[in-house]
Amino acid sequence: MSSSAEIRPGVHWVGVRHPELKVFDELFPTRQGTTYNAFVVQGEKKTALIDTVKAPFTGEYLEKVTALVPLEKIDLVVVNHTEPDHSGALLHLLKKRPDLPVYCTKPGENFLRQLFNQPFNAQVVADGQEIDLGGRTLRFLLAPSLHWPDTMFTYLPEEGVLFPCDGFGAHYCGEGLFNDQVPDLTEYARFYFDAIMRPFKEKIREALAKLEGLDIRMICPSHGPLLRHDPQAAVANYRLWAAPPPPSDRPRALLLTLSPHGNTREMGALIREGLERKGVEVVEKAISEAADDDLRDEMERADILLVGTATINRDAPPPRLEGPRPDLHGDPQGATRRGLRLLRLERRGGQAGRGAPAGAQVRSPRSGGLLPLPAHRGRPSGLPPVRRTGRRSGHGSALTTSR
Repeated sequence: MSSSAEIRPGVHWVGVRHPELKVFDELFPTRQGTTYNAFVVQGEKKTALIDTVKAPFTGEYLEKVTALVPLEKIDLVVVNHTEPDHSGALLHLLKKRPDLPVYCTKPGENFLRQLFNQPFNAQVVADGQEIDLGGRTLRFLLAPSLHWPDTMFTYLPEEGVLFPCDGFGAHYCGEGLFNDQVPDLTEYARFYFDAIMRPFKEKIREALAKLEGLDIRMICPSHGPLLRHDPQAAVANYRLWAAPPPPSDRPRALLLTLSPHGNTREMGALIREGLERKGVEVVEKAISEAADDDLRDEMERADILLVGTATINRDAPPPRLEGPRPDLHGDPQGATRRGLRLLRLERRGGQAGRGAPAGAQVRSPRSGGLLPLPAHRGRPSGLPPVRRTGRRSGHGSALTTSR
């Protein structure tokens, strides 16, 4: 789309398309490219820009903006998220308008200063703060860790438009600008969620709570089609995908094994036996056979995570090193607060590290016999924590814990 498009009265899309993109940020595959969405909101008194675009597309972006309003008539720019694919053109804009007020969160101000290495007219916003454009109101809703600490949403109540930046987005560059002009986006939205948003489920739930009761008639994410058809479906999907794991009345352990010849799995069976005697529910999965979605789900439900692996060339093989990420980072204290412990089957020399392990070796004083458990929701207590170990010598695999 070579020109701007009016999406609601006084609201124009001035983003850019990137259909040939194959890998986003050199990390995530994009089968249908992506878009960098940005907007102009014009009131009776003031004109605001909502986000910008990636730096290589600055020229196209500024052409679309100036076709609507001269740069000197722009009153402010809102930066919902400072990642360079949304703020890249801002530096060029500020070279032309160094006095332009930039509305952002406090973390956003810090990040922009690090990106620009020059002073600018930062206006740090508070949660719920509003700006009157004259017949149009911009309301800021802080949404930290979706997916950076700087993130906020901007809401235009008069038109029921939500600008959530990366929230509710999808890497999809179709022929149409709106979701009712392209095929169903659920698959793309879910991949985007899993790749970018999933580690921050707790923060997503907090942000969704701020949307309750709002009249949302259109969602304008920073990537992918604009959601004018049934935007609440996207909100419902995020609520479903970010739901906390079901509660359990027992500690739950996830035992993952990679065992080419069965020896590591045999050790795991003994650990499982000891855990179950302690009243722990144990779910065991072979890393090489389990689907990533299943592993992520189970990791998020686990109070204890055990990973047992053989070694190849003195290191853990890729299936263990490159496993999926659970929802740990949404919690500022991560795994520690949830009592999650990672137990590796470390490489050791001697009988415990090679060949088929004997029960006596696994239950030796060094291995601690039965696995010590962290306290779990007021249940098994007084047990020493598992500590990570890093001793490396020899080949094979052995269980090492310490009291």
